[in-house]
Amino acid sequence: MKCCLFSAAGVLLTALHASAAAAGPVAPAAKEMNFLEILAKGGVMMYPLGVMSIITVLLILVFLLTIRRNAIVSDRFMNATETMIRKRDFLGLVALSHRRNECMARITQKTLDFISANPNASFDNVRDVAQVEGSHQSNMLTSRITYLADIGGIAPMVGLLGTVIGMIKAFLEISSGEVAGVRQMGLAEGVSEALIA
Repeated sequence: MKCCLFSAAGVLLTALHASAAAAGPVAPAAKEMNFLEILAKGGVMMYPLGVMSIITVLLILVFLLTIRRNAIVSDRFMNATETMIRKRDFLGLVALSHRRNECMARITQKTLDFISANPNASFDNVRDVAQVEGSHQSNMLTSRITYLADIGGIAPMVGLLGTVIGMIKAFLEISSGEVAGVRQMGLAEGVSEALIA
């Protein structure tokens, strides 16, 4: 049984080798390109895409380094606030809120300033003041991130424009006449530019 398998494998390899030799010379392998060469083949629209990519990475790094939990609320502020509320030291809480530069401190400051100016204000009015200031602080934090959203919306459109430009080049190559020999290379370059972008 083993002998039959080995002889069948030998015959198969001999047949494959003979058919490969009869087929003639093998076409040269496609040239391998590195990542930068592929980007360069992507056409002119790869430059704005590259710039947007670099800006996006830089913005993400800056936001990771600058937006921290302590910029919103710190444990020290919350512990001090809780202690002052239990002692009913509202003037000390106002002073603490004025000294701190956290979002929660600003919300507390605005709310306590409103309560000090309007001692007969209802709970709903105080809650509205706190919610308005909370929304204001939230908008200040998210306004920095809108640049990332803008790039996220623009980059696909720029990529699509690069695809359209590559396809236009390919169809111009087809419409220019004969699509044989060297012309096929121009067609292939246009299609590859479209696919890369």
